[in-house]
Amino acid sequence: MLTDLQNFLTNQTTVTDIVGSQIWLFHLPSPAIYPAVTLHVISTTQGHNLDGRDSYVKSRIQVDSWSNSYAQATALADAIGDLIDGFTGVMGSTTFGAILSPDEDGAENHFYEQPADGGNFGLYHIASDYFCFYFE
Repeated sequence: MLTDLQNFLTNQTTVTDIVGSQIWLFHLPSPAIYPAVTLHVISTTQGHNLDGRDSYVKSRIQVDSWSNSYAQATALADAIGDLIDGFTGVMGSTTFGAILSPDEDGAENHFYEQPADGGNFGLYHIASDYFCFYFE
């Protein structure tokens, strides 16, 4: 599912116009090139029926938008949200019943990391959560 989402975003010009090919699973490479995106699975629950597990899955994912510019990090998070929030259909080999932004506080968090070298330009990080409902 996560690789299918990564591949989907890699083929969307509203995202790649900002990050190029810098869309990574779990962590940024070292040294990182900004702006960039990382994708994480936060939690997964398997659906069940009277026979045991079924093939319907609910995962909470985190999409992290990274940039040296707050405006660019915000534009990136918004571009991704516009593409995936409310998405239903097929991405690669994954059939999504829906991808939805949680309707709760903390669904999007904004962070600023001070520069390690004591300079004037740090790193902006926007963490956006989504629930993914899909079939395995």
